[in-house]
Amino acid sequence: MGAGLHLDPLLLLLPAVLMGGLGLRERAPSYAGWLPYAAARPLYWLLVAASAGALSYALATANTPLLTAARTFSGQTLLAVGAAFFLYVLVNFGTLIRQRLRVYRVVFEPRRLPFYLVYILGIGSLFLYELRSNWPLLNLVQAGQYNQLGDLTRQQSEARPDDLPLALLAERYYAESGDVLDRFNRPAQLGRAALYRFRSQRQNELNALRRALLRGPDEKVSLHLNALLSEPTDFLDALEVLRQARRAAPRRFALTSDMAQLFTRSALTDSVAFYLDKAEQLKPGSYVSRTNQLAFLLSQGLGPAAQKLAASSPATPDEPALLANKQLVQLLTHAPAPLPALPAPAADLDAASFAQLYQTALLTIRAARPADCQHMVLALARLSARAGNEAYYEQLLFLQALLRHAAGQELAARQTLAPLTAGSTPTAGYYQYILGLWQLQQQQYATATAQFGRAVQSGFKEAVPAQLFTRFIIPLSPDSTLAFRRAMASVQDSAAKKFVNKLLYKVNEYEAEDGEVETARWLARKLTDLAQANQLELMANEVRRAEDWVKNKDRWALPQGSLLYTQAALAGLRHQPAVERKLYTRIVNETPFNETAVLAAARYFTAQKAYTDAYDALNKGLTENPASVPLRQAYVLAAADAGLADLGQSALGPLRPHLSPAAYANLLSQFAAHQAAHAAAAASFDQPPVPAR
Repeated sequence: MGAGLHLDPLLLLLPAVLMGGLGLRERAPSYAGWLPYAAARPLYWLLVAASAGALSYALATANTPLLTAARTFSGQTLLAVGAAFFLYVLVNFGTLIRQRLRVYRVVFEPRRLPFYLVYILGIGSLFLYELRSNWPLLNLVQAGQYNQLGDLTRQQSEARPDDLPLALLAERYYAESGDVLDRFNRPAQLGRAALYRFRSQRQNELNALRRALLRGPDEKVSLHLNALLSEPTDFLDALEVLRQARRAAPRRFALTSDMAQLFTRSALTDSVAFYLDKAEQLKPGSYVSRTNQLAFLLSQGLGPAAQKLAASSPATPDEPALLANKQLVQLLTHAPAPLPALPAPAADLDAASFAQLYQTALLTIRAARPADCQHMVLALARLSARAGNEAYYEQLLFLQALLRHAAGQELAARQTLAPLTAGSTPTAGYYQYILGLWQLQQQQYATATAQFGRAVQSGFKEAVPAQLFTRFIIPLSPDSTLAFRRAMASVQDSAAKKFVNKLLYKVNEYEAEDGEVETARWLARKLTDLAQANQLELMANEVRRAEDWVKNKDRWALPQGSLLYTQAALAGLRHQPAVERKLYTRIVNETPFNETAVLAAARYFTAQKAYTDAYDALNKGLTENPASVPLRQAYVLAAADAGLADLGQSALGPLRPHLSPAAYANLLSQFAAHQAAHAAAAASFDQPPVPAR
């Protein structure tokens, strides 16, 4: 038809079926000789129901070859049989028609040409056309059947992933349909793409989707193909896919929006803004449009404009992506805001809801309220336990570690992060870098240096400046600063070079004035010195000052354990044994990473003749500070005291390179003395008492 309109032949079926059913009685003279009307009527509607069921199935499954066959057959049949019937009317009733008589009353009572010839002529015409065209209708029907078989076999192969022959059989069905019988038909190519996607064959999936577009553009297929072309080298291919789709449907919002998102992968920010405006014009104020506009402003560093748009874009709970971007605005602009509600513990996360959850966790960490952090840890643990959230398990575990760290549960945070640090991938290197930063905050300088080294070896090059920083800057001195500058100048890695200038700026800033972290280090050293010198009154005053300082400053600036250690020493000087033991036990259980505090706890347990407790304390301390020479020396002696001389002997070997010959010889003599003392104590314990005379 004109004006770009097309008449679907299937639309003609409904009036044809109705007219055929209503005209059964009038046509009775043409078939009453071999089929009674009473039997013809139910038979007719039974055939109509069967045909309608088959057509409905083809429509429901979007089986293009079957639908094409139905449309083609309907059009050709109506045309051929209609032409034959027209000829039949002219031959039999031409004279009556010229006389303008009521021919319809006798139309099924022919005088010259019998009625069955109408069917013979119509069906014969169809047969000859199909024969001349090499049976296109038969090929279409077979292609549709192969699509159905392919879909069924593909579903069976997905239920049994290890059964490769089933997957190959499904691929063969699709190939027969889409490569032989009806080339490039869309259902066959989409079925192939689904099969390849399940098997993680990305390139084959891309090829199948491209073949699906050869017959004509399709919005959904183009969007799917664009989502797959996510590699940096795929930019031009994705651009061409979206251009072809928009050329066919220029007013489709999804295509325009995806075009804007595609240009965010390039430096063409004006193109991003252009297509974002186009998308806004197509759907003003839509959820997707507002989310993308806010994300674009944030990516360009336009904080005030992002704040303004976020304030004018209220979001409902069913708009998680917009909520996530609004929370990101709060994080970047440090704007105060109430913490949003957490998702239900039985929810399965998607990309948008996970992004919202991630920003909520960061806002909770920034608020630094331990109760809120602990509550969210429990919620994240329930979410990570769901099978539907398996794709986000690693990030959920990382968020739990960050929240525990913010809540002051340092040891629990490290234990939560530990599984993520295993391995030698760049991702594991990032988590190793985070753990190194936590160790650096607790003044575990040697351990942090080793941890940063692991991160660098795993491929996380951004850890290079931190590794050099811990190696040369701490403790800070003019000589170490000079060595650090020389080491940084020798760094050749381009990724690490980004951080060099920032880190050197921090060094210059430190040389100008002390920061809070250095103040905390000085305070921790002062508390430790006072505790070791047994200066009771000065210790009490400094403990009060330290407690006030921790309340008013960053809770992490003062290493955990220093305050506990000083309080324990103060309790000892005040002759409070129960309080003293409780505090030293807390040190071992909560802050085994504080070397000075663990050594003090081990000395306390040794003085109390609790040799096993002393050994356990040093063992936990070495787990957190494996490179500590003082801890390993004390561990050797504690193992001898606890009757674990073999373990102490094995720990002597690694100490030899770190001690002078005289110090090592002294340690050996002490080890032998402690071993002999334990043997003597064990012998006296096992000796039966002498009976009194």
